[in-house]
Amino acid sequence: NWRVNYDSQAKADFRDINSALADSRVTDGDTLFLNLGTRLTSSQTISKAVTVIGPGYFIGENDADEAYLSADLYITADDVKVTGLHTSSIYIRANNAVVERCRVIGNIYGTGNYENDNASIRSCFLTNTQIQGHNGDGALGWEILNNIFYQFQYSGMSIRDIQEAVISHNLFYKPDCQEVMYETYNSTFTNNILLIGSYQFNCGYLSSGNIFSHNILRNSLGDYPNNTTISFDSRF
Repeated sequence: NWRVNYDSQAKADFRDINSALADSRVTDGDTLFLNLGTRLTSSQTISKAVTVIGPGYFIGENDADEAYLSADLYITADDVKVTGLHTSSIYIRANNAVVERCRVIGNIYGTGNYENDNASIRSCFLTNTQIQGHNGDGALGWEILNNIFYQFQYSGMSIRDIQEAVISHNLFYKPDCQEVMYETYNSTFTNNILLIGSYQFNCGYLSSGNIFSHNILRNSLGDYPNNTTISFDSRF
C-alpha cells in the first residue's frame, strides 16, 4: 500500500500517480491511496495493474475533501481499478478496467486502436459525461451499471460506439438531449430510468441485436430537480 498526496507536508510516499508508477517498488497488485484533499493538476497515467483509491465524492457535500484530478487520467495497463476519485476525462487503453464510485466531469473514452475490452463503469456520478468506445476493434463487453448520468448542460448522446455491452440500472437525467445511445450494437439496455425532458427516447442509428426491457421513461420532469430543501445526493 502506498499513500499519495501532492502536499509535501503530508509526508506521503509519492506526490502524484505518475511518480508512484515510475518507481520500481510499486508493482502489479499494489494499492495507491489518495489522501483527502489531494489535488493533481497534470495528466496522470496508470501504467501498472494497481488499484487507486480516493476518499469518495460529496463527502459531507464538501468538495475540499475529495481527491481531485483536474487533468486527464489515462489507463494503459490491464486490470486497473480506480474508485472514490473526482476526475476529468478518463481514457481507457487496456482491458478489464474498472471505474467505480467516481465523480467524472469529463468523458470516458475507449477510442483509438487499443485493446480495451471488458471495461466496467459502475456506481459513478457522471456530470455531462459521454461514454464513448471504439466500434472497430475495441470496446467489447463493457458493463455500464448503476450510474447517474446528470447531463444538465449536455445535449449529445450518453453512450456511443460500443458493442456487446450490458447497460443496466442507470439513471439518465437529460433535460435537453439527443440520443441516449448512438451506434451501439448487440447490447442489452435494461432496468434503466430515463428523465429526458421534451424529447422522446431516441436510440438513433442502432443496428439489430440490441435488447431493451424494463426501462422507465419520464419525459415530463416538472419541478423535481429544483427542490433545494434536501441535499443534492438525496434528490437522486
